[in-house]
Amino acid sequence: MQIIKIYKRGCNVEIAIFEDSLQKISYFEDSSNVFLQFNPLNFTINISIKTNTQFVTDNISLLNCFYFNVSGSDILITNESDFTLNYALVFACATGGGGGGGGLLTADNGLTANSSTNVQLGGALIQNTTVSGNSYLLNIVGSCSQIPNALVNFENTYNNINARGLNVIAPFGRGIICEGSLAGIVGRGTGPSGTGASFTSDLNIGMTVASLSFIAGSFTSFYASNNKVETVLQLFRNPIYPTTSANGIGAGISYVLPDSNGYTYEAGEIAFIWSDYITTQRKSTFQVFGVYNNTRYLLSEMSYLGFKLNKYGNGTHSGTVAYLLGVDASGNVIETASGGGGGLLTADNGLTANSSTNVQLGGTLLQNTLIDFNSNNLEFTNSNYFSVMGLGASLIVDSLNKTIKTVLNGNDYGFYCNDQGGGFLTTFIGNTSGINNGVYLSISDFDQTIILNNTSGTVFNGFIINQSALDYTFGNDSLFIKLYGNKNYILEDFTTGVFAHKVDFTNGINNLGFISTAPDVLITIFESGIIQTSYDNIQKGIKFDFINNLYFFGDSSLYVTLASDLAELTYILQDSTGLSGIYIDYLSQINYVGWLSGSQDLSLQFNLSTGKITSFYNFNPSGLDLDLINGIFLLGLGVSGISINDGLRIVKIGDSLGNGNGNFIEVNDSLETIKLKTANGNYNFANIQAYTDNADAIANGLSVGDLYRHSGLGESQDQLRIVH
Repeated sequence: MQIIKIYKRGCNVEIAIFEDSLQKISYFEDSSNVFLQFNPLNFTINISIKTNTQFVTDNISLLNCFYFNVSGSDILITNESDFTLNYALVFACATGGGGGGGGLLTADNGLTANSSTNVQLGGALIQNTTVSGNSYLLNIVGSCSQIPNALVNFENTYNNINARGLNVIAPFGRGIICEGSLAGIVGRGTGPSGTGASFTSDLNIGMTVASLSFIAGSFTSFYASNNKVETVLQLFRNPIYPTTSANGIGAGISYVLPDSNGYTYEAGEIAFIWSDYITTQRKSTFQVFGVYNNTRYLLSEMSYLGFKLNKYGNGTHSGTVAYLLGVDASGNVIETASGGGGGLLTADNGLTANSSTNVQLGGTLLQNTLIDFNSNNLEFTNSNYFSVMGLGASLIVDSLNKTIKTVLNGNDYGFYCNDQGGGFLTTFIGNTSGINNGVYLSISDFDQTIILNNTSGTVFNGFIINQSALDYTFGNDSLFIKLYGNKNYILEDFTTGVFAHKVDFTNGINNLGFISTAPDVLITIFESGIIQTSYDNIQKGIKFDFINNLYFFGDSSLYVTLASDLAELTYILQDSTGLSGIYIDYLSQINYVGWLSGSQDLSLQFNLSTGKITSFYNFNPSGLDLDLINGIFLLGLGVSGISINDGLRIVKIGDSLGNGNGNFIEVNDSLETIKLKTANGNYNFANIQAYTDNADAIANGLSVGDLYRHSGLGESQDQLRIVH
């Protein structure tokens, strides 16, 4: 805990500071160089002495002890009143030497001491002086006739803009209240930048002015000039640092009125805002706000760019027009006649005003003019020719020639409509002048056609739509695609008459290729399930019958036929005479290769089911019969040939089938025998002519290589020998 005591020491003052260790630190100073100040906001005391040593007490309500010693008595300071009263006493007593025992009273704050018990309010203060009223009032009452006719006059001649003539502080209430029959308070600034009154509030309203029965505030300014506007009242609005300004910041005057319950609410406000706050391009807007259904609304807005009323322009405010608002040459808003309110109607756009309520469409326009037909029509009756002429562009209505058209720079551009009578109504959209590309759209009501074309002399260039014939053509008169009859499609070169694609949806025929009066080459797809190629209107190449599963390759002279249905699976190579080179029957698993015709044939038969290869002549087996499954192979013409049984290892040469006399030779490799069979029976080599030796055989006419039987005796008898 810290204890601070101030002692009166005759004409001097001792300031003693006791730390927690009760160590005493004393300062002796002339009273004129000691300054103490009580801070009522935080209950601290600032102490300054001549040596610039400064002390600040802690909050004296927090166990600090601060005392004044007056005439030997210690007085504890607990509030501002204690401080103010005793601060004055300690220094007043210091001028009297001994203190409270009588003697001369010394005014050590510089005031005039005219007796031992009285100090007048006069003289020059030599130190800060506080008069504490404690819980009493300090009243100054009198009737002063001296200029400036004030009972109390405060004057601070310190040359500083922050110098104050009077400083009044009320931490929890009103700093000063003034009453007067003429004015409660009068302020006057005498310097070039001085103000009559300056009011500041840290947390609330800076100034409040009220009148119980008359005008609450009145502002008067005296200027030397009398022929221009000078500022009488100026309102400042600044954001609190570090916040900066932005578009939309404004300053206004608010109007507050009581409601039915006696509570006050804002009824309206007039304000100026920055619509553009940039210094070099500042733009302001004047706004008027009001209240409707307990909600604040912007009523109107005005700036350099114009004037705007809220809720106008959308039909909210309706009624019967008596007068119209207008603007004169000076910008004044005036009333003008609406047609029923009287007054002279002035056609300020240059049209002819022939009466007070009528303006004719005649004259020279002086400005842009808008005609809003709303839901009504603009009709011209008994007019043979009507035109709207612009700079390089015009609209022409020619009733005599029944023509409506637009003209650009003297040429027909844009729109052209002509009725020749009898239903011949034609409309052109685009460039019908014939210059440049001349592209236009032609619509004929009589022909029911729409044509996109140009003025190059072609029949069409783009498309033709014939609604009556249901014909739709796209391209130009050289090459186009055409849909017609609701059932046909063609791709045609009109200059040569050649069709590249032609579809007949009615008969189900689709032709692709080159179709013309010259020899054509095309492929035709029939809806019946046939695809075929042709040349010069003759079927050639391929023909696929998907319904009957028949497939042809070739032409009428030579072609291949494939039949692939379940009743017939065949492959045929034949010519126009019916002569087939190959015939395959997949169901019977038989393949014929050779020459097959109605009169004769010469072929080989391959039978997969029997495993045989057989040659035919005139539709009869002849020449070759190969049984590959059983290993039996025949070669011959029926009465003579060779028969081979690979399984039995037997070879027969001759009439082994018995179709003739049945003579043949049999070689049996399994039995190692050779037999000769004739009509008379079977023969062996014992029937061969016998000779004694080789010379005897040659002598009897045999040749080298012939066989003979040896006629010797014993083991050599009946031996088979070869002449050598």
